[in-house]
Amino acid sequence: MTRQPTTFVTVVFEGDELMLRLQARSIARHAGALTDTRIIVIENFRSPRSPAWRKRQRALYGAFAPNVRFVAADDLTGTIRAEGWWKQQLLKLAVVRLVDTDTYLVLDGKTLLIRDLRPDDLFAADGRPKMAISGYAAHPLEWFFDQAMAYFNLDRADWIGRFVETAPPFTVDTAVCRDLIAHVENREGAAFEAAFLSTGVTEFFLYGAWIASQRGALEAVYDIGALNCQTIWPHEASLAKSCAKFEAARAEDTAFFAIHRRALGAMSADTIAMLAHRLHRHGLDAPDDTALKALSQTARRGRREQAMMDFRRRISWRLEALRNRLRRPIAPIAGSAS
Repeated sequence: MTRQPTTFVTVVFEGDELMLRLQARSIARHAGALTDTRIIVIENFRSPRSPAWRKRQRALYGAFAPNVRFVAADDLTGTIRAEGWWKQQLLKLAVVRLVDTDTYLVLDGKTLLIRDLRPDDLFAADGRPKMAISGYAAHPLEWFFDQAMAYFNLDRADWIGRFVETAPPFTVDTAVCRDLIAHVENREGAAFEAAFLSTGVTEFFLYGAWIASQRGALEAVYDIGALNCQTIWPHEASLAKSCAKFEAARAEDTAFFAIHRRALGAMSADTIAMLAHRLHRHGLDAPDDTALKALSQTARRGRREQAMMDFRRRISWRLEALRNRLRRPIAPIAGSAS
């Protein structure tokens, strides 16, 4: 028997608001089979959004509108100073305090439903949530994987070839996550919001390593298999590769489709137009709020932010080079006394 209901959780920040509108419409159109689904939108914005903004956003969820809850990120993190990537990770676990379902599904702001979602997309026949796995040898996140192994004193060789996926959509078992938070708070002697940042372990690795340390196998909690999502990653931002992703989604009957933030910023106008056309065919457009508008504006913002990050990185490199030059010992002048 599949477990219902569940909760969808999206952490959204500046630059993703138009994509969040697409996501809301995709849920309204395609998630009807998941009865009594709750939705939590975590507003990770630099400035608070108005009640009017929340009202407009809520309406886009259609029949799910009464089940939508908006939460300011700082209401979850309190006085803890966390920024950017680490704050997003903290929020994905800290939100468990607000969840009243057996599981919650973490979504990125640019994760969309492109066909009707069925309970068996998320849950196995025995009720366990489904989870995709990955290997982390020579992976960009290998160092963070090692941090998780060390934190729970696990043998990396047992897990490096087959461990939890780190990208949404990701289903979290609510009871397991609460036990993890209690353990970390007790171990670190601090509230989870501060304790998490002190561990240096990323959210899904910390969660997965907790399961490994307590249950001995991911299968004790999860049905291992694909979670039915196609994602366009930054190295796949070309028109040909993006088209191929949609074709793969159709061939595999994929429910979720996601676009990485940096991939969207790297796309050409033709690629964005192609994506908009495909999303229009999936019914995610509104007359004055089109997929093309959402994709184009999000891409422009992403390019500006990437340019600023590149500029800051170049400045940092130059300052470091200058510091290194100043640290060098001054060579004695030829012929001078030693």
